Amino acid sequence: MCGIFGAVSLTERPLTHPECLERMAASLAHRGPDGERIVGHDRARIGARRLAIMDLTTGDQPFQSPDGAIWMVCNGEIYNAPALRSEFRAKGIRSARPATSKRSCRCMKAPVPTA
Repeated sequence: MCGIFGAVSLTERPLTHPECLERMAASLAHRGPDGERIVGHDRARIGARRLAIMDLTTGDQPFQSPDGAIWMVCNGEIYNAPALRSEFRAKGIRSARPATSKRSCRCMKAPVPTA
């Protein structure tokens, strides 16, 4: 069981208490003792505590798109991963790492076909 968390400012101002993210991470340490990462900027931050069960070497989160424009966290299994992997390959999206969630982050930037 991993733990994910985050905070978003709903105004144009920076987060009022950005230090809360570290406390959120600490409160979830029992859910993910194998790693911790917090990313973001002054108005939004996300983070994850990791329990390494599958994808032991490449599943650190949050994931980032290659151009740095998208960050995402995912807590759960992607059950249609083989079908998505085929779809991503057909779009020319390849990943050096096998994490399916990481591939999803890359695919969010893929062009959407028009009808």
